[in-house]
Amino acid sequence: MDHIKAIYLRLSPEFGEHRFGPYENLEVRIGSDQQNCAICIENFGALPIHAKLLIQGEKDLILVPSERSAEVFLWRKNHAPEQIFGATAVIPGDAFSIIMANGPKFIIEWDELPEEIKEQREKAASRGGVGRNRLSKDSMKGEAKRQAFTQLLVMGPMQLLQRAVIFVKSGAIYQPRNIIAGAVLLSGWILGGSMSCRSSKLKKQTTVVKSELSDCQNNLSFQESLSSNKKITLYDAINGVTKSDQLAQLLKKDTKLRSLVKEKSLALINKDAPEWLVEKTNDPYALKVKRWIAAVRSLDDTEIDSETKNLLIWNISEKGKSNRSFTLVDNPMGEYQCGRGIMELSFRQSIHLGLETQVDAPYKGNATNLSKEAKISQLRTTITKALGSAEEFAESQALVEALENQEMETEQLYNRSLQSCIYASGEDEREENIAMLRQLKKMIGPGIKGLPKEDNFLSPGARLAKLYVADIDGMDFRERQDQFKFSGTLSAAMDDLNQEGKWVLEKTAKTIARSIVLPCKVVLEGSEEAKILIGGDEQTFLPDPISCLIFDWKVRNSE
Repeated sequence: MDHIKAIYLRLSPEFGEHRFGPYENLEVRIGSDQQNCAICIENFGALPIHAKLLIQGEKDLILVPSERSAEVFLWRKNHAPEQIFGATAVIPGDAFSIIMANGPKFIIEWDELPEEIKEQREKAASRGGVGRNRLSKDSMKGEAKRQAFTQLLVMGPMQLLQRAVIFVKSGAIYQPRNIIAGAVLLSGWILGGSMSCRSSKLKKQTTVVKSELSDCQNNLSFQESLSSNKKITLYDAINGVTKSDQLAQLLKKDTKLRSLVKEKSLALINKDAPEWLVEKTNDPYALKVKRWIAAVRSLDDTEIDSETKNLLIWNISEKGKSNRSFTLVDNPMGEYQCGRGIMELSFRQSIHLGLETQVDAPYKGNATNLSKEAKISQLRTTITKALGSAEEFAESQALVEALENQEMETEQLYNRSLQSCIYASGEDEREENIAMLRQLKKMIGPGIKGLPKEDNFLSPGARLAKLYVADIDGMDFRERQDQFKFSGTLSAAMDDLNQEGKWVLEKTAKTIARSIVLPCKVVLEGSEEAKILIGGDEQTFLPDPISCLIFDWKVRNSE
């Protein structure tokens, strides 16, 4: 094969035009089995190995469905798509789609290898000799063997044999739909033989089909929803990325929230992926995120349900913060306040959620040289805004009095604007992942009053939103868990909170957008270290890249 060029597979424009490859002298497997496929397509009804592209050279390309029921549609130039059922010769410029005619569509391209690979080949060639040195008995034998194999592969007997081998090796023979087909075929043969034998074997086949019917329906339910008469929707893509039908339903039923999530998603898509996320996984902030992810995933689903945990993981800043503990965040009234820890919780927010926390306050300018009295004055303002004045409320008075015996510290946030956060020294659960999650279980865990049941589509969104509702004046969940009740859609529930409710909805939408877009940036652009950081050692938490590309296209081309 010419070492200067190779085969690439490019998704069609409606699926994002992502290019896979280069591929040389091998078979390219496409399917849902991440371990055995070069291109993995999950949650769209693809078989573990759905199709193979066998590459012998530019003019020796064979497209093979893994089994007869594996839907593969060939798109030749100026021709309508046709389904193929066996090994079929294709050429660069042809395209094929899987699952359905308008499903994920790959254009076959023959193009230059990347420059770095060319350089390696040139060095190897200079050592291996040219011309007559390359012409040998073995090379001639190999080429003859290759051409003979290619011819046999697309002809009748070998085509049938290959399909039979694929049918068994792929495991398709054990699928219920194939058992049914086998039963029908088998019954025809038996009819020509013994009637009693036919009756016995059909009963056995019926028993097998009945016992596996439930599994069959589960495995094919998503594929059936994406029949050729129904286009892939934004909700299908969200489900494919997050593996969360609840989240897809939440956005499908809430127009206002869906619009906000699409807006926030588009903004994130159009930004370069954060370096700490896709490249510098040894960055101090990346290490903080790593510890946070490990802490959240260590929780049992009976402590915080899996849907909420996934949103909780992404309730962080996408901007790297190095080793800083604080950042400036806005409150429901549009004022700046200090956010602390991985989730950037404000003082009032953490107090209302029952966390042990230290008071802090934003300061514009260099706070290092302020006197202790001046710093206490700033902190007293935060206490008053969060809990009321010390003259009226005992809790505020106790906090103000405690400041006299505490050390005052500062953290500078931005050098140019001299923004700082002043804070009282002492332990703060916003900085301790395990301690913070231990308390959050009591606020957003299963069975908490005022929150929907875990199987309700509203559940994960409501649990996330509660964390922001806690930053509203008077929403002290230490006093009553049902201080605010979630029902209907999330945006309808937030309407009761007026301007503060709009702020909560915006914050919730941005976290949901991060939970979809940022993992996709990792799977499409991230290093192997980044994929382990987000996906775990086995990368089981990474989304399906095809779903990511479809989501990207759907967001850019609003429905």
